[in-house]
Amino acid sequence: MADNFLEKRQESYREQAAKGVTKKANSVLRLAEKGAAISFDSSYKVRIDQLEKIVEAARAVDSHAVQCLIVPNCVVGVRNMPLAQCPAKILLGILGATDAECFITVGRALQMMQLQAAEIGLSVSYTNKFDAANLEDAFSLHFKPVVLLAVGRAAR
Repeated sequence: MADNFLEKRQESYREQAAKGVTKKANSVLRLAEKGAAISFDSSYKVRIDQLEKIVEAARAVDSHAVQCLIVPNCVVGVRNMPLAQCPAKILLGILGATDAECFITVGRALQMMQLQAAEIGLSVSYTNKFDAANLEDAFSLHFKPVVLLAVGRAAR
C-alpha cells in the first residue's frame, strides 16, 4: 500500500512538471508581480516605521556582512525612472569582502525585505545601477553599496 501511494505521488509530481510551473510557484510569481512597482504613487508618503520594519526583515538573515541604510530624501542618481520618482529609498550593501557567498546573503536579505514590504502593502523596485561612489562619499559609508531599493505604493 505504501509503495502504491509513493508511486501515485511521484506520478502527480511528473504531471505537474510536465505542465510547467507548479501551483506554489504560481503564487510566488503573483506575489512578485504584485510587489514589483512599475511606477509609484507619488502622493503616498512612506512612514519611517514602515521602512524600519523592512530593514528589520533583512536582519532575519543574520549576517553581519549585509548592511542597510535608510536614505534620507535626497536626489540619488539612478537610471531607472520608478526609482527616481520614489522618495523612500533603502541602500543595501556588503561589509568586507565581496565574494559569492556575500552576494547570496544580499539576495536572501533582499528577498526578506520584499516579502515584508508586500505584507505591509508596499511595493519595492530595486536596481544596482546607481552612483555607488557618490553615495559612499555623501554618507561616509563603511560598507560597499550594491543594491538600491525604492519603496512605495504602486500606482494603479
